[in-house]
Amino acid sequence: MGERAWQNPAMTPTSPGWYDDPHQTDQLRYFDGIVWTAHVAPRRTREATPPPAVVTPPGIPPTGTPQTGAPPTGASTPPADPYGWRAPSTPPTPPSPPQWDQPSQWQGQQWQGQQWQPAGATGPRTADGVPLASYWQRVGAAILDTLLAGLITGILGGWLVWKAVGPWFRDVMDAAQAGDSATVDSLVQNLSDRLTGGYFLAFVVVSTVVHLAYHLFFLTRSGATPGKKATGISVRLAERPGALSLDVALRRQLISVGVSLLSMLPGAVNGLGSLLSIADVLWPLWDPRRQALHDKIAGTQVVRGPQPPRSKTAR
Repeated sequence: MGERAWQNPAMTPTSPGWYDDPHQTDQLRYFDGIVWTAHVAPRRTREATPPPAVVTPPGIPPTGTPQTGAPPTGASTPPADPYGWRAPSTPPTPPSPPQWDQPSQWQGQQWQGQQWQPAGATGPRTADGVPLASYWQRVGAAILDTLLAGLITGILGGWLVWKAVGPWFRDVMDAAQAGDSATVDSLVQNLSDRLTGGYFLAFVVVSTVVHLAYHLFFLTRSGATPGKKATGISVRLAERPGALSLDVALRRQLISVGVSLLSMLPGAVNGLGSLLSIADVLWPLWDPRRQALHDKIAGTQVVRGPQPPRSKTAR
């Protein structure tokens, strides 16, 4: 049986169409004019289907009209269709395979430059559905920004640092060359005394100004510093996308500036600034909106992807 039975001349049609399946009497099978195909259909489906319109070529009487005379030489009379209609010359096109879910919109807003977000993406999101940045994305961005801003600070304020610690360094080297270990130990223990002078305080001011200007410049233009761009994240208001306004960006830097100013003060006040800085860094780990303390002050959230141009979202 199998393929051989399908090719039996006694039961093989001579033209394409739907015919009784040689092996399944309750279904039809499509014959493409040469071989039986794998296309099948239930008999009741095909029988219930109305016959398609038949276009009769000029010069040939329509079906059912009595004809006189013999058919033209070389012409063959097609076999009668047992179901009263002619099947199309090609089998029905099978249904297209299911497509992957497509996102219904750009991430957060309809604007150019954003990346598609998977329909099944999970994790915390903003109120309008934009995925929030992960904690480690934020940490990586902070490290990169600290290095870049520190490089600028070193270029602009390096001379102040040398003036602050240069004499101390020379005293340590002189004591070491003289073999006076007691003096070396004393100088090392009293290094903090050398870091409270005018030159060092001036360096702290320069460092604070550089870091403040660095973040204000980038956050008010694109919502992302170079470190955030490198890690694929950006900053926006919690309720809408777009680069930050100047007043929001300033509020976002209040803790950073405050910690820098507290570092100039001795004793417990300096330690309080350090604790505040650590709390600010760790806060997104347990916050449901992944906000740091400075985000809560400014009403911002850090999200995945860039922000739209300011002109398209400004209100």
